[in-house]
Amino acid sequence: MKTERIYKPKEEIRGWYFVQYYPPSFDKYAHLQLTITIENAVKNDIITAMEKEAEIWFNQFPVPLLVSAFDNTETPFDFSEIKEQNILMGLVNNERKLCLYWSPLKNEENLNNDLSKEYIDSLYSGFSFTTGVEYDTDRKKRRQQIETGFVLFLLLPFAITVIYESFIYFNGFFSLLAFLYILYKAVRKSLDFVGIRPKSKREKDKEIEERLKEHYYYYCKNNPEGFERLRSESIEKMAKEAVKKEAEALRIKKQSP
Repeated sequence: MKTERIYKPKEEIRGWYFVQYYPPSFDKYAHLQLTITIENAVKNDIITAMEKEAEIWFNQFPVPLLVSAFDNTETPFDFSEIKEQNILMGLVNNERKLCLYWSPLKNEENLNNDLSKEYIDSLYSGFSFTTGVEYDTDRKKRRQQIETGFVLFLLLPFAITVIYESFIYFNGFFSLLAFLYILYKAVRKSLDFVGIRPKSKREKDKEIEERLKEHYYYYCKNNPEGFERLRSESIEKMAKEAVKKEAEALRIKKQSP
């Protein structure tokens, strides 16, 4: 099965987790993802929720699906203590009923997983989507924009130099301004050297920032384990904030008429 459509997911909030359902686009499986928004969730409760969600979505869209679960740092849950694999497989038997598997399948002879493009496009007619052609066109457009921006970035210093030199060559007034600016910088450097020029608040803040950077570099160099722990904690904190915002947005969307 290969549909020409790339479907956008549907999201729903369930209280202590939210779900994202992705219709099949490039393979025969729909993908269902649970993101747990609370700390220290019980794994057996998560497994129960995964199986329940598989049935809910299968009743609406009877196609094979893969179900996975992530914590609020967007890390996949490990169910190896309880199940043979971390992903729940939902497949369709010949009676068009859902069969759930927590272990790799050795024989799929009795499973009906052949899906036609027409069936998929009809089943998910209510989903927003882009076509493969639109996706490729948009990707090429973004690539061209990046390449154009890169070329402009390379040419910008040259263009500035040409404009500057043109002003200097054709206008004596700009030559005077350039001379005064150079003189100003020289006097300023001299005053900085002897330490009699008062520093602005911006310069003081910059000096404080530089000292902090040097301190952090010294700390990281002499304590790489501590730095790695700090980095991991920062990434985890950002992931939790992203999950929290997404869950809150889904709650607001659910409450709105």
